Amino acid sequence: MMMAMAAVSCVYPFQAEVEGESHDLVVEGDIVPGDLTRIYLRYSVPVNAASGMTGGVNATVSVEDEKGKVYKARKVGSELYEIDTEYASADLRYRLKIQADGLYYETDFMSVTAAPKLDEVTYQLSEENAEIVLSLQGKDENRHYKVSYLETWEYHSDYRAKVTYDPISETFQKIPDTEIFEFYYCWRTARPSESVLMNASGNVTNSIKRQAIKRASRRDKRFSMVYRMDIEVSAISDGAYDYLKNLQQSSNGSGDLFTPTPSRMESNVRCVSDPTRLVVGYVDAVRKSTTRYQLDCRSRNIYKVPILSDEQNLFIPDTEELTLNDYYTMGFRPVDDRDVEGGPYYWANAICTDCRKEGGNKNKPEDWPTFDE
Repeated sequence: MMMAMAAVSCVYPFQAEVEGESHDLVVEGDIVPGDLTRIYLRYSVPVNAASGMTGGVNATVSVEDEKGKVYKARKVGSELYEIDTEYASADLRYRLKIQADGLYYETDFMSVTAAPKLDEVTYQLSEENAEIVLSLQGKDENRHYKVSYLETWEYHSDYRAKVTYDPISETFQKIPDTEIFEFYYCWRTARPSESVLMNASGNVTNSIKRQAIKRASRRDKRFSMVYRMDIEVSAISDGAYDYLKNLQQSSNGSGDLFTPTPSRMESNVRCVSDPTRLVVGYVDAVRKSTTRYQLDCRSRNIYKVPILSDEQNLFIPDTEELTLNDYYTMGFRPVDDRDVEGGPYYWANAICTDCRKEGGNKNKPEDWPTFDE
């Protein structure tokens, strides 16, 4: 079946694959005074192993301020540790402390970077792509920024099926009018595994103007109805920026023959009980700015609707060689009779009739602006 494929910007998971047999501690997250601190812990495994990561670490994790006050973490799931630093003062310095498998890890005390001021979030279009762009102003001497976001969007399946097929009874059932949109409307949520990095070090002022934080094809269904982005931005230290930049270059292989291969950079989390142990990751102490950007694409002429060809997408099953159950098992589903009473039912790939097949679900956010269900 000929279907329009969505082109999305590349993100790469934080996979710390290393040679040898040692398992390095992988630390992700930042200390966030005034908010909840989230720290993720895993172990890396050798590059030739079946999986790039183990499932988590049993550890004791805490944040300590320079006056000696300790904020203890609670474990949430296999990898996540949460620390209540909501009432921690941004005027103090902090360090992260970890005890795992008889080893002790910690950072130096770090000053807290001020949260930048978010000036604008908007979109811009080229012939083929749509971009979400961000402008900000820094509030201290740090000129590097990290952006993370959660995307949510509504989209529809390509065809609204009017019948279903039951492979057990080998019969068709008409879908009641009250249920005809059951698998037509969907919502999908995604969080890129890699942050967007911004660099204002070459600018006259400590500001960023309209830098793209998301780029996707205008044929991507995320821009077909309503698109929402919940954004977090923090100023990060020079060391964190250099570390993350090097990590991204290592993971996406974007360099050419004349680009030096990124080297393994030293983490600011060190093993104090065994200095030969390596650690992957970089932890900062930051304040975050947050915002929500919502784009009603229906009235903006953003989405380039694919021209659906029934001749390419729909077919009448040939039951001389295959049964309807064979087509069902192969992943095809009935659509409708094309308004020809008594006519045969046309079928299509299930992804054309069931929006859930594209990764979405029926979990509509409570404050969503459409009446679709």
